[in-house]
Amino acid sequence: ARDQRQSLRGSDAKATDGATEEDLIEMEATTPVLVVFDLPDGSSVESEFAIGQSVEVLKSYIASECGIQMGDQQLFLEAADGSVLLMDPMSLSDYPQISAGSENIIRVEGEMEM
Repeated sequence: ARDQRQSLRGSDAKATDGATEEDLIEMEATTPVLVVFDLPDGSSVESEFAIGQSVEVLKSYIASECGIQMGDQQLFLEAADGSVLLMDPMSLSDYPQISAGSENIIRVEGEMEM
């Protein structure tokens, strides 16, 4: 088991050779995440966001693309353990249910103006 741990550490080190801690943080924060927004009218729209982006960035996207004012929106992450309200000061990385490897369904509540 000890040799296995050392070889795993060695492969991790090779993948990040020369990367500073800041580089690693930036790489993590810019990891793309696919978000599918379920809109109040039953339609859906999808876009890719960086996992480090804030909930406000998602709300701004919805306002410009779907016509729901930011102040009127409530976003709910549809996760296996139920719906989770996404709050403005938070980023996507603050929600452990968000996965970079799959679709992340976010239900949008609010009045559509378009």
